[in-house]
Amino acid sequence: MTPNEINALLRQWIVRSLPHGDGDALIDELCFVDKARRADVVHANGKLSAFEIISHADTLQRWTGHQDAYLSCFDEVGSAAIPSTWSKP
Repeated sequence: MTPNEINALLRQWIVRSLPHGDGDALIDELCFVDKARRADVVHANGKLSAFEIISHADTLQRWTGHQDAYLSCFDEVGSAAIPSTWSKP
């Protein structure tokens, strides 16, 4: 599964599973922390929920390094990972 396919499925899940109204927004590739970090998808609905897509090129260890930056900027943080990344160190 490609990052674009994961992004599309994640966006569908967000709209179905989280409170999402007409004035709410989904933002792709939002830069934050002085443009040093980029959230793959951000849901803005009165609070900001950021999601990181962990693809073939990533590792869960890399995600661990990003968590502090995400948690300092967003109200809620989540990740979407393909199964092959679960076994990477």
